[in-house]
Amino acid sequence: MQRTSKDLKILAVLLLITAVFRLWTLMMIHTGIDERDYWYSAKSLSQGLEYPYVNHRTIRWSVILPVAAAQLITGVHPNAYYFTPVLNSLAQTALLFFLGFRLFNRKTAIIASLCMIFFPYQIRAASQIRPEIFSITYILALLWFFTDYWTGDGAKARRGLILSSVMLYVAYHAKITNLFFLPGMLVLIAMNQKNTPRKALADMAVFGGICLGAFLIETLLYGLLLGFPLGHLQIIANNHVGGLDTLGSWTELFNRYVSPYLQAYWQVPFALFLVCAIDGLAGKRQRMLPLVIVPALSFFLFITVAISGVHPLKAAEPFTNRYFSAVLPLVFLCLGWYASYLADTALAGASPLRRRLRRAFVPVSLAGTALFIAAYSIPSDKLPLSGYFAAPFSRNHPFYLNERYRAVLNASWDQGLAIVGADSHEGENAIGTAAWYYLDIARYGARRAPSGIVRSGSRQSVTYISLGGRDPENADRFVNVVRKPFRMAILPIERLPAIEGETFDKNALIVR
Repeated sequence: MQRTSKDLKILAVLLLITAVFRLWTLMMIHTGIDERDYWYSAKSLSQGLEYPYVNHRTIRWSVILPVAAAQLITGVHPNAYYFTPVLNSLAQTALLFFLGFRLFNRKTAIIASLCMIFFPYQIRAASQIRPEIFSITYILALLWFFTDYWTGDGAKARRGLILSSVMLYVAYHAKITNLFFLPGMLVLIAMNQKNTPRKALADMAVFGGICLGAFLIETLLYGLLLGFPLGHLQIIANNHVGGLDTLGSWTELFNRYVSPYLQAYWQVPFALFLVCAIDGLAGKRQRMLPLVIVPALSFFLFITVAISGVHPLKAAEPFTNRYFSAVLPLVFLCLGWYASYLADTALAGASPLRRRLRRAFVPVSLAGTALFIAAYSIPSDKLPLSGYFAAPFSRNHPFYLNERYRAVLNASWDQGLAIVGADSHEGENAIGTAAWYYLDIARYGARRAPSGIVRSGSRQSVTYISLGGRDPENADRFVNVVRKPFRMAILPIERLPAIEGETFDKNALIVR
């Protein structure tokens, strides 16, 4: 099926919808350590700062290096944080559209793209620098190159095989669980009808050998340069798997698919995918369906059964919904084809209606996008889901809040005011957010951000965390920072005891 100018118009509309929906639903920078580690590790590389430390997050190079490259262009203003997540979202829309069109048809391409754009978790994923927003892009690129191997011959097929293996290795450096696609890719090589058994084995050796060779070189470098002779696996074992909960039985491995670990908006598409996958493979519905079904099934199988210990029994990964993000595009491509197939069956004798529906997509989408912009650009707390939306030019949007917080926090620092958080995990994260995102590098010393230091008040029986160890009692005011989401207020010194825990005086001078 050849692409036409109409298809490019449809893609342009889908990209517009993506951009609008992402910008209108951006969340504040998350105050957890994960996002901070990725941002600050990249910041260290792009700005010549001291690298923070080595753990399983600060060696995720397929997240850190693209962010560092972007920082060289955009700088490190807090609003630059959103550049790579939004860019990934746009790339995913384009890749999904082209893949859906290439593997199946136009309707599948549109349905899969829209499912990805409006999937609820993407509101968070596309607002934060985390492995999932990068993993989705890398897995789509892997599938794009592997399609050349599946459908091509000669040099084109060899190039597709090599590049898809390279993309799997790149995806592994975003999140190690992306290797759960590997068995499925090897099965696809064996299923390729063009291959003799000998050629299939040779191609499997090439595909797996590229990843294995790169992994061995990487492990050698980690041992020589960082003192981790077992490389990535040793770093993960030291920093990630130790705190996982003990399971009572093997059947509890399937708890990751039930509430409260997995919500209904994940469960429903996954259940539909399982039904479609069984039907698609057993009924041989479409020759391209295995390309999306087999790797997805491989991922689901291994993320379910992978364990980090037997005595006691522990899963290899926590029961967290975001760990399924990488498989979403394959799920939506499969469901998109089935939706297209059922629609074609239902409208088999209604070709004029089908033509009208096709012609209506672009104008209806543009009108709907314009209506969305108009509705959710009006300041209102009464609109449906208004808590999730804010126009980019409003005072409630992260763009405005980030710049306001940055300006006030830096001015307060220059005035000598103490930046203080509660003596708790929440306070520690709030202080880290203030230092690693909002405090300008010009205020750093010794090529590193100032750290939070626990101090005790001399006039009050209270402990707190002070950025850089500053004593708030040297001034009549201090800056109180809290998380979930990040907020700050300038309070009189008499309010110092009130910062304990997650309390925050809403009548105080909230900086907005």
